[in-house]
Amino acid sequence: MIELFKSEKTGKIYESKKDLEADEKKYDEKQAQIEDFKKKRAERAKEVETLEAAYLEARKKYQDALNSFIQDYKSYHHTQTSVTTSKGPTLSDLVAALFNLPF
Repeated sequence: MIELFKSEKTGKIYESKKDLEADEKKYDEKQAQIEDFKKKRAERAKEVETLEAAYLEARKKYQDALNSFIQDYKSYHHTQTSVTTSKGPTLSDLVAALFNLPF
């Protein structure tokens, strides 16, 4: 009669205890990797949430200061510079591409 072994961890049936132990060891290693991944992901998510909160607070302070300035002086002019513009195409680039203009 063949003796079979069932793993409580993997839920599989094995013909030898050696196979069962080897597969359970792989299973435990995989579970440890998953837990490590989840822990690192949670730490990074917390870091992002902290940065988002700081960004929202800074944005609120900026908006309050801007609104106060506009209330006092009726307008605010802001000039775009290379620091404040994105690296994307400019309006003139889009117009030139749309109408095939040479600038």
